[in-house]
Amino acid sequence: MTDDRVVVATTEGALRIFEPVGGAKPSPQISQLPNANISISSRGARRGVGVDSSQLMEDSKMALPVAQSYAEIMTKPSLGKSVDQLLIIEASKLMIAVVDASVRVYDLPSFNLRSKLDGTKAAYLISCNKHHVNPADLVSMSSSLLLCVAVKRRLLIYRLDNANFKLTNDIPVSSSVRCMEWVGASVCVGSLTEYNLVHASGAVTDLFPVGKKGKPLCCLLPDQEILLVKENEGICVSWDGKATREEPVRWSEVPQFVAYVHPYVIVGLTTGVEVRNMVSLAVTQLIDMRGVKCIGTKSVQHLFLASPSALSRLELVPFALQVEELVNHHLFKEALDLVSLNDDQDMDWELSREQRLNDIHIRYAYFLFNKGEYEDAMRYFQQTNIQPQQILALFPEVLPHGQCRNVKHPVKINKIIGENNFQRVPLIYLVVSFFPCGVLVSNCRGVGHLGSVWCPFMSGRR
Repeated sequence: MTDDRVVVATTEGALRIFEPVGGAKPSPQISQLPNANISISSRGARRGVGVDSSQLMEDSKMALPVAQSYAEIMTKPSLGKSVDQLLIIEASKLMIAVVDASVRVYDLPSFNLRSKLDGTKAAYLISCNKHHVNPADLVSMSSSLLLCVAVKRRLLIYRLDNANFKLTNDIPVSSSVRCMEWVGASVCVGSLTEYNLVHASGAVTDLFPVGKKGKPLCCLLPDQEILLVKENEGICVSWDGKATREEPVRWSEVPQFVAYVHPYVIVGLTTGVEVRNMVSLAVTQLIDMRGVKCIGTKSVQHLFLASPSALSRLELVPFALQVEELVNHHLFKEALDLVSLNDDQDMDWELSREQRLNDIHIRYAYFLFNKGEYEDAMRYFQQTNIQPQQILALFPEVLPHGQCRNVKHPVKINKIIGENNFQRVPLIYLVVSFFPCGVLVSNCRGVGHLGSVWCPFMSGRR
């Protein structure tokens, strides 16, 4: 089985396997899949698959998502009468499924039944800690892999041992579980009434109530954080349950689902799918997809959504293109936030980080200058490697005749006119205050008397 295949479970209990075919098409829809909205898991994906974050701000201003077309290559007639959830652990070549209200383990790529877990009758939700396990341990099927199974008002903890899951703990909980994610050696659980941290040993830590509106939702974030939804707010806590941010994320309504694709949190609202930058907390996109469910993510690159009749895969546009779009829309702070993020998958991005920061600071400085925010503009100019004569050329009316006349600026410069004329002389003082005298002199030789004219200002001489 190739890394790009997608496994889908239908409401009739069948498995349908798809793989990409042909080139990319300008549509986020993968395929029309009747009754395929119950569960899904993807078995790997190449770079470039994920949430389309280039469609920033408004759909009318950005390109639509681009997604690969998929074709069905295999159908397994039936795993049972119903399939409620799938988990695929590709490194271990295992698929774990909730089938007919019990947990079953299958081998991959054959999908042959390996075992049924004892004691899982009436199971309805599962979660494993594969994201926290060393890939080598997954390949060897070591005891590092843990599985949590919700059965009525109990949590069953299983440990993978010699390719078999063995029950290690049976933990009672106060009410039925609606969501759960492993955070280290604990499971963060959202029930009908509250959020709790349940350690694999059985210790329980209460967090906070779920709220009266909506249902409990959670998703993992980087740096050992988890986002918990309470009504229309998202509260970030650490793996030990302590709040990590002063202010919650606030949405216009109670989310229907929540997911994370670095660096964005994606929620389903009645108005569409909202994409929000978790660094700046700014809403960057609203995708016109309503009534869909999030049914799978893969690493930090892509997201699967499902409606009653179709699956959609949203793609992550490369950071470099996202930064370009942000700068073009004068969203400089968001662009700087994005450049500050690591992308271990893209070495070109990492190598060009300093140059990108320099370019954005220059563009931002010019933008602020044209808005009349001169001091802030100079502060951003100071963070660049721009030549001082290019900044001095912003004030042609106060320069000696013929100096800095051939300097080209990347944008059209708004002249300082009217009452702002009185600001010119103090502005020049502001310019030289940000650049040492030696820098101005060494960079301005050969352009008349510029050095001798402006250098005394630094020493206070007239």
